[in-house]
Amino acid sequence: MSILENRFLKGLILIFILSSLILSPAVTTAHAAETVNVPAYMELDAATLDVTVSEKITMINDGKSEVMEVSDLQVTNNATAFRVKITEIDLFPIADNWEITYDSENFKSMPANSKMFSLVADGIDLCDAPIALTDRIVGAGATETIVLTGKTCASTVSLSDIQVLNLILTISMEESFPRIAFTIGQGPHTALEGMTWAEWVESEYNTGISVMGSTRTIGISSDGTKIVSDSDSTWLRHGTTDVAPSDIIIAGVDYSLYDN
Repeated sequence: MSILENRFLKGLILIFILSSLILSPAVTTAHAAETVNVPAYMELDAATLDVTVSEKITMINDGKSEVMEVSDLQVTNNATAFRVKITEIDLFPIADNWEITYDSENFKSMPANSKMFSLVADGIDLCDAPIALTDRIVGAGATETIVLTGKTCASTVSLSDIQVLNLILTISMEESFPRIAFTIGQGPHTALEGMTWAEWVESEYNTGISVMGSTRTIGISSDGTKIVSDSDSTWLRHGTTDVAPSDIIIAGVDYSLYDN
């Protein structure tokens, strides 16, 4: 075989091999889709209150009128993850010879050195303390201001830095619970889901009931076994069953009053 024939034969073989590679159908393998579960775990530290309250309250009288210039009471919520609420303001007298009285008193007619004063928080007279507060919410990282005013009688001597009382604030974390609706004698009321009657009686949701144009209170009987209205003679019932303080309030129920 000549050199030329040998080269031609090799060329045909190479062309055949290339044609086989090009023309042969590709072989593929199909794989079914798979789903993979990845568990996610959460770890939470218990949230704690972190608030800053005014270091002190100053009450200054210029000796010319009964009105005092009183500094504001401020509550700052240092937490950024939740809101807090101010639920109560109370006071504890410190100086035995000073006495708080109602802001409506006529301080101008009081003898000098009577050592009487008043204190009002956002229009609420603290002489009636403790005072329950509603809707005093302090947002995350926010500051709530309670405006204080007051009066005092005249003094014939100058006084400075006399502590007359301590203001006591009750502050708690605002928790979210679903609210439910129910009725007492067809009058609408609300409660927190899972709240017992004993809890409801002592809560801000207990606004009493209206009967013949007057408001009747809802409370616990003297023996502690029933929910009553005004007196032990009027009981609260669910159907024909007396309501007990430990019973959980049921959404959508029309509770009735029964005169025993």
